[in-house]
Amino acid sequence: MPLIFVIAAGLLGLFLVDRVSTPQAMEHAAPDGDADPPATVSDTVASVGNEAKAGLMKIFGTPYDDLIKSSAGAAGIDPDILWRLLFAESHFREDIISGRVTSSAGAQGIAQFMPDTAASLRIDPLDPEQAIPGAAKYLATLIQQAGSVASGVAAYNWGIGNVQRKGLAKAPSETVRYVALITGEDISGVRA
Repeated sequence: MPLIFVIAAGLLGLFLVDRVSTPQAMEHAAPDGDADPPATVSDTVASVGNEAKAGLMKIFGTPYDDLIKSSAGAAGIDPDILWRLLFAESHFREDIISGRVTSSAGAQGIAQFMPDTAASLRIDPLDPEQAIPGAAKYLATLIQQAGSVASGVAAYNWGIGNVQRKGLAKAPSETVRYVALITGEDISGVRA
């Protein structure tokens, strides 16, 4: 496994405890097996957020990089944000991308689309050639609806209705960690 991917998996995998439901997936997320997730949101942001903001998390090296970059460009979003979102959702694992492994909620593919969302976007969530541009367009729409990148990323994880009705201050800890991981922003103190 390339060193850069191991580093990415180590850094990013630590914060995905709530997103990963199988022991095999957790083993993949934290290859060394002895890393503990941060105790608080502040620890998460301190560990990942500053690196992400500094551009140190611009870690590419997947077969999907060109498609991620072109899809993000077409949707008007940062390709690094899209890459980190797709990594958070699937770890670029072939068993998740192909649909052999799905989330406990039924989300599928590289972007972990729920079937209804994929149908509304008219994409096959198990086809990265459709799912990656679909994720870029969907995230761009959420960012526009929610008003910021952090809010859009929160909406991708928690749902746009929750973000609009409850506000980021009420986001569950999973969503707070997800946003910190992908954007480097701490939304735990955001007030509606």
